[in-house]
Amino acid sequence: MLGYNIEDVKIWKVYEIKTNDNVKEMTERLLVNPVINDYKIE
Repeated sequence: MLGYNIEDVKIWKVYEIKTNDNVKEMTERLLVNPVINDYKIE
């Protein structure tokens, strides 16, 4: 690509959410498409 040898590209989005609600459900409904995105809840 344009003469560069690129092996890997990563783009990071970080959301910090403080809540007592169901974070997994909220993440899948509002923030990511689990079919095409990977995500991690800590």
